[in-house]
Amino acid sequence: MKLNSIIVSLLLSITLFSCKNEDKKDSSQPDNNFAIEKPLLDKTIFTVTLNAVVKEDDSFQIFYKYDNEGPFEEKKSFFIEFKGSQEPQDIVFRLPKDEVPYFLRLDFGTNKEQKQVKINNFKIDYLGKTFEAKGKDFFNYFYSNDLVINDIENATITPIVSKDGNYDPIFCSAEGLQKQIDLLLK
Repeated sequence: MKLNSIIVSLLLSITLFSCKNEDKKDSSQPDNNFAIEKPLLDKTIFTVTLNAVVKEDDSFQIFYKYDNEGPFEEKKSFFIEFKGSQEPQDIVFRLPKDEVPYFLRLDFGTNKEQKQVKINNFKIDYLGKTFEAKGKDFFNYFYSNDLVINDIENATITPIVSKDGNYDPIFCSAEGLQKQIDLLLK
């Protein structure tokens, strides 16, 4: 009798488990709900990459425009938030499709506690072509406002708060950068 109970329990267990397995997906098929795909880089997207050591969490902003007339506008800008690190990191700005500016403005953050920033590399990618300015060469293509202390030789910048509490460390593209962008477009 005991043997019959064991056999019945075993058959019942097999039946229940085999029913549950019908609901499971074939493990050879990828589960698209959880698949992590590496995004394809679109070479038609104008991409600006700043490699720097930024020690505090912050949010950098890029502005872009096509001509030198008028000021930069908020509607042609966006922020990139990131975590601070003692190690170099890429801060990547991918402009919207079909946006190819001649003039850029980089706002080095909103965090008034930001320490010295070490610029290692600045790069623009477009249509498979690249322009790079390493270290202190960054300063050949950008000029800053008076809320930044530049140490060109060491390729560092230090954002400062003005006496009236204003904090807006800005770098605008110089004429040389416009020429480099023009070369990328040819």
